[in-house]
Amino acid sequence: MNVMYYLSMPLTIVLYVFVITFFITSIFKIENLKWRREVSVRTQSITILLGRFFCVIVVLFLVWTSIPFLKDSFRLVTGQYIVVEGYVQDLNHKSKDLNEYVVLSGVKISFLFDSQLEIGKKYRIKYLPNTQTGINSIEIK
Repeated sequence: MNVMYYLSMPLTIVLYVFVITFFITSIFKIENLKWRREVSVRTQSITILLGRFFCVIVVLFLVWTSIPFLKDSFRLVTGQYIVVEGYVQDLNHKSKDLNEYVVLSGVKISFLFDSQLEIGKKYRIKYLPNTQTGINSIEIK
């Protein structure tokens, strides 16, 4: 059982909500900036416009990157996993990556930290389809 994923999914969503709320608040509070020296009205309005544009871009990017996590959070709560059976074809753990990637029956599945699988053995793996994250693995004899 990949317990770390159960913990990391809600924390990631809470972090995204916090960051998005911060940027949305920044969009509306940017007019209250205090300028250190006298700045023309035109420069102030351009700065406010660019600040709002930047905040909107960041919020849209965060929403776009969090969509797979949000889709999988429903499946994680209800237990509707995708199950795949087969032989492990490849294991890949990059040196600075927290995930270990497993190729099983042509599907690349990531496990947080360590999958504890061996190449050539047959496994049944439950995973989330949108993020391709493995939840549970059972060796089939």
